[in-house]
Amino acid sequence: MKPGYKTTEFYVTIGTVLVSLAGVLGVIAPEDQNAVAEAVKQAVLGLAATITAVVYIWGRTMAKIGNGK
Repeated sequence: MKPGYKTTEFYVTIGTVLVSLAGVLGVIAPEDQNAVAEAVKQAVLGLAATITAVVYIWGRTMAKIGNGK
């Protein structure tokens, strides 16, 4: 099992908490909170997809040149 900080759910939760705190503190207007939360979620998921692709490509490259684990 991998550590919690390496999961997508962890980062989605952090984003949601940050948006909620920004709403409570008045940084984000209440009517904009859902839009901002959705944007944060999409950014985190996009980053997770990018990291997954890079790690896969790196792993395949290392396997092909004989340096894989």
